[in-house]
Amino acid sequence: MEVDGIVELAKGLPIDWVILSALAAIIALDTLRSGAGRALALSLALLIAPLGIAAISQAAYADALVERLDTPYAQAALFAVMLTVFYALLRNSTLDWGYEGGGLPAALAAGLATAAIAASVWVATPALSTLWEFSPAVQGVFGVSYGFWWLLAALLLLAYARR
Repeated sequence: MEVDGIVELAKGLPIDWVILSALAAIIALDTLRSGAGRALALSLALLIAPLGIAAISQAAYADALVERLDTPYAQAALFAVMLTVFYALLRNSTLDWGYEGGGLPAALAAGLATAAIAASVWVATPALSTLWEFSPAVQGVFGVSYGFWWLLAALLLLAYARR
């Protein structure tokens, strides 16, 4: 077995693509096991969290608290809190009657869609870039120029996975 070739191949892989592939694989395996409900809730929560942050920063009684979160890490923590709240709300409010999985194609679609949405939202959210800044290649693929198309394609894939 040629271990040196495998090691050289692994050294050449950008870590960003490995992380996104691992996320897609984890979501796909979860979708195979229990359906696309969690992938759908996570994807929608990722899309809604930035809107929630924008809304809470202008909301009565909460705006003063949000204004004090001036460090990027505090803003990233606020994003995590909003993501968790929206995920829990969406997960508990979507209808899951039994297993709604469509097999391997639906699982792959859900995994790819969730990873694409996560990458697009991460690249578009400045507070998250302080935690991890994707390489210029990933920023080019999932950045402003193509972000809309990735989100549209991901939502179509989620609709396929959920059918």
